Amino acid sequence: MKHKAAVIAIAILLAACSKPTETIIPSDMAKWDTELAPQMKKLSEEDRADLTGYLMRMKMLEAFDKTAGGVPLGTTVGDAISAQKKWKADAAAAKAAQDVIDKKRKEDADALSAKVAAERKAIEDRISAAVTIAITDKKVLPEDMSNSRFYDFLVLTYAIENKSDKGIVQLKGTFYFKDATGDEVGMLPVTFDQAIAAGKTLKTDTGRGWNVKSYGPKDLKDIARHDLATMTVKFVPSSIAFAGGEVLKAPE
Repeated sequence: MKHKAAVIAIAILLAACSKPTETIIPSDMAKWDTELAPQMKKLSEEDRADLTGYLMRMKMLEAFDKTAGGVPLGTTVGDAISAQKKWKADAAAAKAAQDVIDKKRKEDADALSAKVAAERKAIEDRISAAVTIAITDKKVLPEDMSNSRFYDFLVLTYAIENKSDKGIVQLKGTFYFKDATGDEVGMLPVTFDQAIAAGKTLKTDTGRGWNVKSYGPKDLKDIARHDLATMTVKFVPSSIAFAGGEVLKAPE
């Protein structure tokens, strides 16, 4: 009976010593497949995943930094699993903290964007209340070397009504063109430097046009080739200067 009890005790001791978590991870990676793989099979799926993650991290660390030394000597499978769980928890906590920061930044950016958009809309509305502008004609003058016109030349004619009680010194904005189906055709920024007296309407081509080059902006070419009668045009003002020095300017 004593002999049998001794055998059982030894068996229990050997079983206790053969726990996979107590296995020391070989510092030589070449031995992982032969010495470590059998012990990994004894682990739970979760622990096996954590050990695999740890070993992969150590491989990457050693690959990028030879002084890192890979897996520290004497590290057991249990140590590695614990280290990986802590690393994941720390990473999750860091991500959660960064998510809070990113959310706050986005909220601040959205709030600022909404504020600027509201300010811009308010200025645009004030300018639109002071002036009405329309394109009354569109011409494309053909290339004519004899007149030093080296490209087709787009010319727009405008009617600008000053509805305010002040003279207008300068007006800036952008025309947006859409075709008959409502698709975008293009956009053209414009500046009007001609004075417009209070309550008066000015008809002008601003004294300038656009060279429609084959390699130039697509907007110009598309606007030039479309019939004005088939397009809808919207003018979005950006700034206006009145006689006397008052300036309204929408934020960028």
